[in-house]
Amino acid sequence: MSAPLEASVIICTRDRPRLTRETVQSILDGDGVPSEILVVDQSDELDQQLAALPAPVRYLHPGGAGLSIARNIGVREAAHDVLVFADDDVRVSPGWLAAHLRALDAAGERAAVTGPVLPDEQDARPGAFAPSTVARGEPAVFAGRLRKDVFAGGNSTLRRSAIAEVGEFDPRLGAGAHFPAADDNDMGYRLLEAGYRIVFEPDAFLYHRVWRPKGHYVRLRWRYGRGKGGFYAKHLRLRDPHMLRRLGADIGHRLARLPRAHRARRQALGDLAYCAGIVVGTLDWLARERARGR
Repeated sequence: MSAPLEASVIICTRDRPRLTRETVQSILDGDGVPSEILVVDQSDELDQQLAALPAPVRYLHPGGAGLSIARNIGVREAAHDVLVFADDDVRVSPGWLAAHLRALDAAGERAAVTGPVLPDEQDARPGAFAPSTVARGEPAVFAGRLRKDVFAGGNSTLRRSAIAEVGEFDPRLGAGAHFPAADDNDMGYRLLEAGYRIVFEPDAFLYHRVWRPKGHYVRLRWRYGRGKGGFYAKHLRLRDPHMLRRLGADIGHRLARLPRAHRARRQALGDLAYCAGIVVGTLDWLARERARGR
C-alpha cells in the first residue's frame, strides 16, 4: 500500500448517513488515500457507524446548522495545510484526490483547484435530479474578474494559508443559512479578488448522486437564487458596477431562454423561481445590512 497523501479531506453533512458513508468509502477505495478524512456531522443524532470508523477517518459531531459553519469547523480541526472539500452525496473517481494534489502542487502557492461534478446515473432514482453539476472540459486557469463562478465548493482544494488571507466561509451563506447557497461563489470570488488563480483540473472529477425528488426542483432553485442574491448584494459597490452587471446578466440569461424552454416546464419554472430568489435575496441582504447600520 502506498503512503497516505498529505491532505485533509473535509466532508460536511447533515441527516444523510447512508450517502455520507458511501462518499467516505469511495475515497477510501481510491488510488490514493488521504492521511485524514474529517467528517463534520451536524445531524441531530450521532452516527455510530461513522463514529466507529478507524483512521484515517475522524468524526466530529459539533451540532448546529449551516454548511459554511461546518466547513469552518473542518478547516480549524484539520491536521494538514492542504484542504480538500467534497460534498456528502458524491462518489469520487479513483484518481480524484491525486489529481487535485498534483494540480495544486503544479499551480503554486497562490492557487486553488476545482474539477468536474458529473451526474451519477449508477443508481439514479426515476425522475430525480442532481442539483449542481459541472461539465468535464479542458484544463483551464482562471484569474482576475470573471463574469461567471468557477469554484465548485463541493469539489475543491486549497491551502490553509489562502483561507487565512481571504477569510473563512461566510456563515450567512450556504445550505442551512438564511441565504441558503452561494457560499462557494463567495469564496471563489474573494480568492480571485485577492490575486489567487483557480485551476480547473478535468481529471479531478467526482459524481453527484442523483437522488433529489423531481418535486423539489423548483423549491431548490428558489433557494439557490436567494443565496445568489445575498452573494451579489454582499459585493455590490456603488463605485464598482462589476457585480451589478453580473447580477443583471444572470437574470437576463435565465429570462432569455424561457421562450425556448416552454416545453421543459420544470426548467422554466425553476428559472423563474431562481430569478425571483435573486431579487428577494438581494433586497433582503441589503435591508439587513442597512438595519445593522452598514
